[in-house]
Amino acid sequence: MAGTGPNLYGIVGKKVGQAGEKAGFAYSHALLDTKVTWTEQELAEFIKDPGRFAPGTTMAFSGIKDERRSLSF
Repeated sequence: MAGTGPNLYGIVGKKVGQAGEKAGFAYSHALLDTKVTWTEQELAEFIKDPGRFAPGTTMAFSGIKDERRSLSF
């Protein structure tokens, strides 16, 4: 499988895990336990600091500190 997670295009409005379930992406319990439905703000917070958003996540990524420059919703 290519990539480390699902494409984020169209993810706003979907529940955590919903975008990647058909593609077989494995989500940590820490992330799934948030029971979040993605909003622009929730996605920005996750990208900024995955470990703070979902403590215990297996996401090996330190975050993008200036996420608004990196994304367009």
